[in-house]
Amino acid sequence: TALPPEVKTFDEYCKEAPALMCLTTSRINELRGSKMMVIQPEFISTLTNAYYGGVRGLKYKPASEFTTTESRIIEIITEGLSRKLLAAWQDLMPLTFSDESREENLQFASFVDGDETVIICSFTVELPKSNTAKIDILYPLQTLKPIAAQLRSRMQSEVVDDDLTWRERLERAVLEVRLTVKVQLSKPRISLRQ
Repeated sequence: TALPPEVKTFDEYCKEAPALMCLTTSRINELRGSKMMVIQPEFISTLTNAYYGGVRGLKYKPASEFTTTESRIIEIITEGLSRKLLAAWQDLMPLTFSDESREENLQFASFVDGDETVIICSFTVELPKSNTAKIDILYPLQTLKPIAAQLRSRMQSEVVDDDLTWRERLERAVLEVRLTVKVQLSKPRISLRQ
């Protein structure tokens, strides 16, 4: 579920965050800025457990850092999220992400200065037998300023459509067209003599 975007300073965002987080920072080449994906450690633990055949409902035990196995799960998640994020941006403008770096503590993340404003796009994810998780994507306000007019003109209405691509919507529409079908199993041709 996508939540409405929030605007805060980076310091305000950091105050609410726990010590250990999955932070993936990428450079957005076309906008000459960056973005940060923030994933809760409980979600990483749940996905790691599920990925390797464990039970999803296990209680999360806080740790001081991610294991090597959890780091691999983080890579898989962030690669998938980045692909989907690039596809979502494609309608507005084609983007590329580069110089990806990972950090586990917001204090050590070199993203923006504390007093800079960030746009926080949050998503909640619900898995069976586990708590709701939250994924945040942070954009510095300065990164989005060059395309502010385009973003304003593309604002979504209160009515949310299905999250489908144009091709999927077209395919669905074509599949809903009713056709009358007349089945003929066979039509033998034989002579009168036979």
